[in-house]
Amino acid sequence: MIGFRWNNKPAGNLSIYGPPGTAAMTAGALNFLAIPEILYAVTTPPGPTLAQMVNANEKSLTGPTVIYQDANVKVTAVTNSHYVNIAESERPYHTQSWALRFDTPDRSIVFTGDTGPSASVVELAKGADILVSEVIDLEQTIAWIQRKYNRLDSSTAPLVEHMRKEHLTAEEVGKLAKAANVKMVVLDHLGMAPDSESDLRHFSDRVRKEYDGVVVTGKDFEEF
Repeated sequence: MIGFRWNNKPAGNLSIYGPPGTAAMTAGALNFLAIPEILYAVTTPPGPTLAQMVNANEKSLTGPTVIYQDANVKVTAVTNSHYVNIAESERPYHTQSWALRFDTPDRSIVFTGDTGPSASVVELAKGADILVSEVIDLEQTIAWIQRKYNRLDSSTAPLVEHMRKEHLTAEEVGKLAKAANVKMVVLDHLGMAPDSESDLRHFSDRVRKEYDGVVVTGKDFEEF
């Protein structure tokens, strides 16, 4: 996105919003793009540099926080449970993982991001028109860990616990959707799913065990 925007040189800056660490990640992206910027600047019309064009805005949340608002959308963020197994003292920049809610004049959409079960995400999603949720097949994932490392023991236990507690099974997505009374669930970031040509109904079928609303397994370029 940064490189594409610089190359097309639209009016206005690109503002990036995120948790602690966002500024460092943005600086890293600019450093990565520095050589292409020098090369292409020779053959393109003058314009702002990458560093002049990009603004990084980071916040540390203590509760639901409006991180952006204009006439078209209000964006609210909460800290979810993706890092629940990692002590804050061990996280670079005391990193947080966020779930986001977008409220527009005609609808509301919530993105869970990577997360495990989270009361904060339930509250954020209350009454939303669409819940876009990650989902993991825990059994397949643990089996993959065992194949990859040829063992399930104390050395793989932290990874297994990460998958178990810091991601959502389909049944947990259903419980979240029901508790928040959302109108529709779109599943994305399918953990250990087969390829896109395979039958993915086992994800949506498991969500429906806990939630009786509309459930869709999202695919690229779909619109809702």
